[in-house]
Amino acid sequence: AVVQLVAAANAGGDRSVQLTFMTPKGDKEYTAVLDLTQKGSIIDATAAEINAAEDGSTQYRITGVVSKVANTKYGNLYIKDATGEVYVYGTNDFAASGIEEDDIVTVVGPKTSHNGAPQMKNVTVEKRVPVQDIDLASFRALKNNKEAWYKISGTVVKSSEEGTKFDLEQYGNFALSDGTTEVYVYGVK
Repeated sequence: AVVQLVAAANAGGDRSVQLTFMTPKGDKEYTAVLDLTQKGSIIDATAAEINAAEDGSTQYRITGVVSKVANTKYGNLYIKDATGEVYVYGTNDFAASGIEEDDIVTVVGPKTSHNGAPQMKNVTVEKRVPVQDIDLASFRALKNNKEAWYKISGTVVKSSEEGTKFDLEQYGNFALSDGTTEVYVYGVK
């Protein structure tokens, strides 16, 4: 006998199924069990969505800021986005990746849990963007460069620059001040 199985396109994450075939022959019954898996799409997700997802083989992609490197030997780290933070237990090729705190990374991996706490496990790094910590005066002196990323810090204030608007609720417009220098921030999630 020939059995043909057809699976619909998989727009979701990885999925699996167990098929059981039983056939009688004489007074005996024979059983065969077949485990099948189908790779799926990688699901772009936020930290909150990954933390709320079911454990399994579904692959998730998240982009965020490395808020902490918890273990440099295994590449355990925390990735933060506008919705929360995801713990990553194991980063493939961590030593070669050059990942440091404050970098922006995109990683792919499955959602798992450890002692009831959500995490991603054994992720692959798709992209790393190094971020330079810089003071406000040095930042203001830089030429425009859409390829470089910087971390600046200060106190949130109303901008004193003409043509700027203070609007934290709708657009996320504000200024950062260190007491001497201001940098206007136009739009934050």
